[in-house]
Amino acid sequence: MKIAVICPVALPSPPPAYGGAEVISWLTAKYLAKHHDVTMIAAKGSKADGFELVETVEPSFHGGVEAEAYEMYKDKLGEFDVIIDHTHFFPTYKAKLENPELKVIKVVHDHLPWSSPPPRESYDIIAGVSQWHSQFLSNVYKTEFDYIYNGIEVDRYKYSEDKEDFLLFLNRLNPGKGAHIFVDICDSLKVRGIVAGDDNPSHGIDKAYRNLVLKKCVDSDYVEYLGLITEDLKLELLSKAMAVVTPLNGAYRETFGLWCLEALASGTPVFTTLLGGPLEILGEVGFTKYGYVASDTTDLVKAVTWFVHGKCEFDRKAMRERAASFLNMMVEKYLNLIDRL
Repeated sequence: MKIAVICPVALPSPPPAYGGAEVISWLTAKYLAKHHDVTMIAAKGSKADGFELVETVEPSFHGGVEAEAYEMYKDKLGEFDVIIDHTHFFPTYKAKLENPELKVIKVVHDHLPWSSPPPRESYDIIAGVSQWHSQFLSNVYKTEFDYIYNGIEVDRYKYSEDKEDFLLFLNRLNPGKGAHIFVDICDSLKVRGIVAGDDNPSHGIDKAYRNLVLKKCVDSDYVEYLGLITEDLKLELLSKAMAVVTPLNGAYRETFGLWCLEALASGTPVFTTLLGGPLEILGEVGFTKYGYVASDTTDLVKAVTWFVHGKCEFDRKAMRERAASFLNMMVEKYLNLIDRL
């Protein structure tokens, strides 16, 4: 079959450094191309890997750019048997409304993407990226959502059982992801910590929160602030950290948690809270072979304390196997949905 995979255009696919949906849409195209005739539609600077590539606009986080890109590829959509739309604002709904014969799978990566749901006739299948996410979206939008897990290529990550004595926060500087709490944890335990991740205000990062976290790190005797880092440094930190700690908090809910898979692929346990998709990756509340899912941030502090004092061990090889399994699940689910359509 002829499959179109439409990527977000905030970044090239795959992105040179940080990127979530851009990575997943690129992997979708790469692995479906082993089974079908795939064309990926993405921002300029994207790269093909076994599939055709249609480049559209210059990468931009501006909200209207996806609509501009749509005008450049909309006339091509009728050439495909199935369209898989990973964009944030879902411009493809217009094409489906005009041509109901199009087969559209819409994948939602955002927590709450729309003020009102797209018309039911504008897609055939609509899916979140975890079971929690799909149920949440179903409740909010009063329509049925499937789910398609995200996946990663574990061979890109440096697996190591030889860890250094630092904890790592590696994520976007979003208050709900808890970089400020991470600094407090490191200070209270007197353990070295590193804060790294996308902190660019032009990428939607709140400048005031970024400055708050930066000041806390400057005032800390234990925590180093790196901000946005290169892909090579990210892989190095993931392989050397004794744990990745992400204190999800407040009203925030993680739709999936790609950072969990990246840590596990590196043989690094994950400590986080029970808010959204990470539970499905780590398996259950409490200690598992892969890390710890806390009931709240107080519980998380206790678990990290227990870990830092050497009171628990993890199965690092099982972590990497667990991370690898999600790419297999992702590809198999897409193939099943394509067959269904």
